[in-house]
Amino acid sequence: MTTSITPFQQQTRRLAAQYHWGLLTESAWIAAPWQINPEPEDERAARRACLTVYSRVLYDACQDRRRQDQAYRELYDYLYPQALARDAGLAYEATQDAIVLVFRSFAEPKLKKCRIPEAFLFFAQGKLRDAFTRLIQKHGGKDDTVSIEEPGDGDQEDGRYRYDLCDPRTPGSEIENDEREAWIKAMILVVAEAVLHCLQTLWREYRLRRQVETLALTFMDRMADERIAARLRKTKGAVQLLRTHALDNLRTCLDLRLPLSWGEEP
Repeated sequence: MTTSITPFQQQTRRLAAQYHWGLLTESAWIAAPWQINPEPEDERAARRACLTVYSRVLYDACQDRRRQDQAYRELYDYLYPQALARDAGLAYEATQDAIVLVFRSFAEPKLKKCRIPEAFLFFAQGKLRDAFTRLIQKHGGKDDTVSIEEPGDGDQEDGRYRYDLCDPRTPGSEIENDEREAWIKAMILVVAEAVLHCLQTLWREYRLRRQVETLALTFMDRMADERIAARLRKTKGAVQLLRTHALDNLRTCLDLRLPLSWGEEP
């Protein structure tokens, strides 16, 4: 008799593999989201609950000397793909600077702190944007995405988490059908351009090229996994794993660029 995998079990395993997270045991991580959302309506809701749990764990671990090193390594693994999607040339430096800003927020009393452990990952994303702002200004460019003096995403306003990465015009009930159709057509072009940009960004990262190649062979050449495996000299299982990682990385990049959802992060 086989036991079906629960949504929380599926999402925790995906997140652990994607970001190399290991501060929380699988059993504890699976159990905790039930307290937040006992019956998630879909995968995104389950993922959001799992991320909220781990956000608390990282918040505590970053202040615990016994777990601090691992916590900051795991936070780096979370932020770096997002930095890579934004600017591959500045990704490493920006992520390192963001980690320093997060560390300083705990260590220096006068600096703005994350007051909500459940929003710690949002707070860290805000520090990453601050780091990019400073680096772009340092190199003589302009970046209007966030002010260094603005609060990070760790803050709450009116009981809601702040989503200021994108400010799209989303079709709602007040928009007429013809306007909705025009919005959809426009978004198709936006999505297509974003996909091409993200594939190019991933391709520039040498270690991710096999993943991009696997996507191309799968969805453009419509090759079966057996043929892809023979072409890449990999096993069929390795091809499937490459494709899974590629889709995860592509989604991370698209979440940063598209006015859709923020990947349902906490």
